[in-house]
Amino acid sequence: MQSTYYNYKGARAAKARLGVKITNSVHVFLIMFVLLCILGGAALVVVHISWGWLVAALGALPFMVYEWDKGELDNPPVTTNAVDGLLSGDILGKLGSAPTPKQIATATASVRGGQFFAVRFGITAKFLDDVTSDNPEDTETIWKNALDIKTQTDSLSLNGAVMAVAILRSFADYESLLAHMHLDIEDLYAGVRWYNHLRQLVDQTKQPRRTGGIARDFSFGYTPMLKRFGLNLSEQAAGRLTVEIESHRKALNQLIDTFGTGGRQNAALIGQEGVGKTTIVHAFAEKLLDAKAKIPANLKFRQVIMLDSASLIAAAPGRGELEGLIMQVLGEAYTAKNIIICLDNAQLFFEEGIGSVDLTNVLLPILEAGNLRVILTMDEQRFLQIGQRNPALTNALNRISVAPAERL
Repeated sequence: MQSTYYNYKGARAAKARLGVKITNSVHVFLIMFVLLCILGGAALVVVHISWGWLVAALGALPFMVYEWDKGELDNPPVTTNAVDGLLSGDILGKLGSAPTPKQIATATASVRGGQFFAVRFGITAKFLDDVTSDNPEDTETIWKNALDIKTQTDSLSLNGAVMAVAILRSFADYESLLAHMHLDIEDLYAGVRWYNHLRQLVDQTKQPRRTGGIARDFSFGYTPMLKRFGLNLSEQAAGRLTVEIESHRKALNQLIDTFGTGGRQNAALIGQEGVGKTTIVHAFAEKLLDAKAKIPANLKFRQVIMLDSASLIAAAPGRGELEGLIMQVLGEAYTAKNIIICLDNAQLFFEEGIGSVDLTNVLLPILEAGNLRVILTMDEQRFLQIGQRNPALTNALNRISVAPAERL
């Protein structure tokens, strides 16, 4: 159960206060000291002065302080359900033993969450100062409101955004103030959720990407045709694409199951135009690069390359040239072993009539043999038409249907 108890002498509060004292200028000093120790020690060792190693070792102490601040002091992890265990470190470190509402307002206005509300909603430092008092007895109301807002907005801590709204809500006539600003309390709750989402995105960008290391790309070999006519979706993967639509998640899981088994290594994503088939392929490419993803080991760090149908067709205008070009491209993919080919809008390769392109005779043996991993995306109606003309082709494909979002 959450508590309004505030322990100034707690370990977390002490760490937060120390973290506030270690400013950016202190960071610069620590790094400079480390560099001087290393360079000075190295210079002494070069001239055969043995205690140069001791000088270099001295640099470990300030480096440990720097890492400690970055790892724990800068943002102490949430520990308890009491106020001092839930307050974000940047606010907690600026509060005294018995903080007044004005002191809390000053600390809140100086951190990122408070500054976010100042810019987006006009709840500035002066605004917060005007609606607070110097009476420590009023602080209990702010703590209660902050804990309530944290619960309502699913916040992980009492950050600056939560505290800004809590301070305002503690003012007796806050509804009139908000009405004058053409806002209501739900707008502010939405602002807290918005800030939390932005912070989550920022934190995600700081996470190291575990994508298999440099040796992963060395295993490709020389693939000039693939580089010319293909787009490497794995190289574009940012590791942040989220699949939120249920039909997309289902299709993505089916793709992983299809390629993770020992059957035919192909899949046909079938759905209406605009349903998100290409998005699913991009998400699949990112999933394969995520070392923490629960996928079969034989799919880890595979590269997904989407062939550019327009470039292929334009590069081989003569009769029979396209078939030869496709065979060269697919041959490179097969030799590389760790590539999954994607034919987006694959119906372009199975047209009929004079001047059209039909690669059935080239692709069907490859699909039936299952030696090359292939993904095709295709419109549902065209897929049925191709199946009527050549049932062997559609029978060789593992169909994955992608339903429109509005059907859910």
